[in-house]
Amino acid sequence: MKVGKGDFGYIRYQRKIRILKTAALFVLPAALFIAGLIMNGGDRKNILTLLAIVGVIPACMSVVSVVMVFLRSSVSEELYNDVHSRSQHLSDMYEVFFTTHDQNLYVSALVIDDDYVTGYSEDNVDAGVLNVMEKHISSCLRVENMKRKVKIFSDRKHFLDRVEEMDKKNTDHDKSNDSTVIGVIKAISV
Repeated sequence: MKVGKGDFGYIRYQRKIRILKTAALFVLPAALFIAGLIMNGGDRKNILTLLAIVGVIPACMSVVSVVMVFLRSSVSEELYNDVHSRSQHLSDMYEVFFTTHDQNLYVSALVIDDDYVTGYSEDNVDAGVLNVMEKHISSCLRVENMKRKVKIFSDRKHFLDRVEEMDKKNTDHDKSNDSTVIGVIKAISV
């Protein structure tokens, strides 16, 4: 089953997929190289060797994406259950990695309603990085004419309290209205 960007378990799923893709990308050049050796009686000076060498470039690039995914950890099931149980009337996203020219931030959980995008980062980052990311997300949403206040917490208890407060206030919230916000967040995340 495919796990999409923003879904719980995305990092674990991407680890498996990217490892398989990378392995396949290395197998193809190896097969070309071996076929060239066999067809030319052990002489590696042939066109298939050249194709194998060029074919290794995408495989090496894929290794970078594998390393990138292994540098992140998945959201714990405990955090997922805590957030999901408190955001019954709201849209939620998990394991979202934002990048700007200057900063990178992994947001473990995001909760969305009509007025706010509220997130929690398990990473130990300072308030300055959180402010930069809040402004980045806000400006990307404003470009699409979506006015939402963005707040990212580094304290789990404050975040969960805020999610409960948002959920109580939005018992009649229509989650289908959040699809454009979710789309923008997916577009600006890795």
